[in-house]
Amino acid sequence: MSNYAQFGGRAARSEFWFFVLFLALVQFVGLNLTAEQPEGSFKIHFGVYFYLGPQYPWFFNLYTGLFAIPFFAALSRRLHDVGVAASTIFVVPFALFAIVMFALKALPNLQQLQNGIGFAAAMIPLVLFLFFTSKKSQPGENKYGPNPHEAH
Repeated sequence: MSNYAQFGGRAARSEFWFFVLFLALVQFVGLNLTAEQPEGSFKIHFGVYFYLGPQYPWFFNLYTGLFAIPFFAALSRRLHDVGVAASTIFVVPFALFAIVMFALKALPNLQQLQNGIGFAAAMIPLVLFLFFTSKKSQPGENKYGPNPHEAH
């Protein structure tokens, strides 16, 4: 947590994915402690989700407040490690959203095609996220700083 809000620099794959594992475990425990469930049961929850608002249990608001910024900081550093600008995490989803909205307005009567476009718009950011966060570090120093494996 020493890099709580540090968006500059680089993060190795292991640093990023262990942080994501930590977030998933905290969320799993919190979900099972705070969500209403039948006696003696628990929910299996995969992924890291951020919720904020009065309609969600207090745990999710606290969790989002504590971990949203560190998650995006770690993601930013991870993208820097593979040589990608961190702004990519914001530009790609918004560009896809604009394309999907245009396609949905242009094709109002083609429900099956609209569903396919919506599915593709949801999957492309996920595939890009997995591709870039799983990619090996750029060797040596890049414009974002030294390689985290070589900086020791």
